[in-house]
Amino acid sequence: MSQSQLGAGGRLDVELKAADLPDALQLVASAANKSLVVGADVKGTVTLTMRNVTVEEVLDRIEKDFNLSVKETGNTLVVTNAAPAVAPPAEKASQP
Repeated sequence: MSQSQLGAGGRLDVELKAADLPDALQLVASAANKSLVVGADVKGTVTLTMRNVTVEEVLDRIEKDFNLSVKETGNTLVVTNAAPAVAPPAEKASQP
């Protein structure tokens, strides 16, 4: 998949090549020593190279590119789709 290395000052280098999105998120969370919860509807493949960035910068980039919502609760990152699934419109009952 790739690599992520946390350097001095909490900055890291990230290189992802055709990585499964949940796996990429796990890599970033691990680099930040955070737990991770990923919604079942979070899918995709990411290719990304970022140098000397913070975990927040990496998450912001992924969040924007994939229309995700990333929330931090305590030591846990919770990642879901930002746009909820749209339910089909309800059929109107026919009137007699």
